[in-house]
Amino acid sequence: MTGDQAAGNLQIRPAGPFDLEILAALHAACFTAAWDQAWTANSFAEILAMPGAAAVMLLGKLHGRDDEPLGFAVTRSVLDETEIILLAVRPDCRGRGLGQRLTGHIVERARAGRQQAIFLEHAARNIAAARLYQAAGFKQIGIRRNYYRNRNNDAVDAVVMRLDLTQ
Repeated sequence: MTGDQAAGNLQIRPAGPFDLEILAALHAACFTAAWDQAWTANSFAEILAMPGAAAVMLLGKLHGRDDEPLGFAVTRSVLDETEIILLAVRPDCRGRGLGQRLTGHIVERARAGRQQAIFLEHAARNIAAARLYQAAGFKQIGIRRNYYRNRNNDAVDAVVMRLDLTQ
């Protein structure tokens, strides 16, 4: 993927019931680390049925086709806080600022909704996620020891991060 493909004609749109299979396929392509757990179309349906839950898809030009799914994010807002549950960019599209674009969209939407903070957690070994969220202004506020289990049933810590939207 060339730089102009990553920068041109990007669109972020809400994901709905007709996108569940696409979200599951993107998840399978994006979350391949030993600590990642599979999400099916039904997993997405269940989370999106929860009050305050929402998903967006990032679409753009890829391999000569427009409106190809390049990434997605799933959030849930309760009262004045938002949680990023999932955020992913296709492996063949990484390193082009698309994760920043999705994160920025979530932050803008949370500010517009008068949210006070955004929370998330990521596997402590996921250095790319740590860099993405730190660049967006998130601060580490804790560690959840042994939070994830990898495919060998080994424990993996989760880093808990927060972005204060009141400043």
